[in-house]
Amino acid sequence: MGGEIMATQIRTPETVYSLKLDRGAWLVRRVEVLKWGTEIVVHGVYNPDEEENTRFQLIFKNCQHLTWDTMGNDYDPRDTMADVIGFDIYEEQRESVIHTDLFELIIKHDELLLHKDW
Repeated sequence: MGGEIMATQIRTPETVYSLKLDRGAWLVRRVEVLKWGTEIVVHGVYNPDEEENTRFQLIFKNCQHLTWDTMGNDYDPRDTMADVIGFDIYEEQRESVIHTDLFELIIKHDELLLHKDW
C-alpha cells in the first residue's frame, strides 16, 4: 500500500455503473463550472464513512448546455454535501441528469470521464 495515490480516468459509463453511482446514495461535495461552462466537474463521495478513500470526480467535457435548478429556497450552511437521489446517463442524447436533495443538474455533453483517487 505505502500511501501511494493512484489516479485513473475512465471514459466508459460501465465504470459509473460498477460503482452503482446510477442508483444514487452518494454525495456531491461541490460542483465546478470551468472553461466558460464547457467543462463541469462534480466532486463526489460514494462512501461517506470512508470519505478520504472514496472521493471521485465526474468530468463532463465539451458541454453545450447546463440547467441547474435548486430544490427549495432555504439555504442551510450545515448542508456541506448534497445527497444524490438519482443519476441518469443518456448516451444517445449525450445528456446526464444528477438529481439531489438540494438541486438538479442537467448537462448536455460530448464526453464523460470518471476520475478516482485512492
